[in-house]
Amino acid sequence: SNGMYFTGNTDIQFSYKSGTNSNNGNSVLKVGMNDGHVTIGDGNLVIGTAGKGITFQDVGHPTGVTPVSEANTLKYYEEGDFDVGTTTSSGESTNNCKYVRIGQLVHVQIYVEWTNGSNNDSSTFYITGLPFNCQANNYFGGASIGYVGSANMNDAFGLVYSGQNKMYFHQNDGSSDPLRNSDIHSRGLTALIISATYYAN
Repeated sequence: SNGMYFTGNTDIQFSYKSGTNSNNGNSVLKVGMNDGHVTIGDGNLVIGTAGKGITFQDVGHPTGVTPVSEANTLKYYEEGDFDVGTTTSSGESTNNCKYVRIGQLVHVQIYVEWTNGSNNDSSTFYITGLPFNCQANNYFGGASIGYVGSANMNDAFGLVYSGQNKMYFHQNDGSSDPLRNSDIHSRGLTALIISATYYAN
């Protein structure tokens, strides 16, 4: 059959040289003939086709677990910074936000400060501008509040809104009401450190 074959116990190493320039003998790619490891000595492993990735061995699943299509293929990795907005303010004085996405799982860390403006109505209070939309069809992400300044937020839980890239707060007081812009004003909430994890599309 066609192809390139190597036998023996010596590692296979690939290096580059262009004219008088080379990588000084360091291997760009090494295939270990004894341990089976593939080592990239210079550069990155680039997946050149969208939707493709690295596939891991399927180790099986317990009863009742239904894996998604291509469940063992890691197709996405990204990290970076982003800015959020708040629906009670026209601008934020501090906006330190970071995110990591691995596959469909997104984790964000947010530190935001703002001054409450004239938006003091009964509309739901949102933190907007998350880096990816949450999965739709009643998938919600959970959030953990770490700091609220001097405001009282003991009865509030953060949620990432299904199908959208924003966060809101559900009141844990026996009602099904979210926190509204007027609640943010009355509670004096102007600073927030919060982290959230959710599934993106």
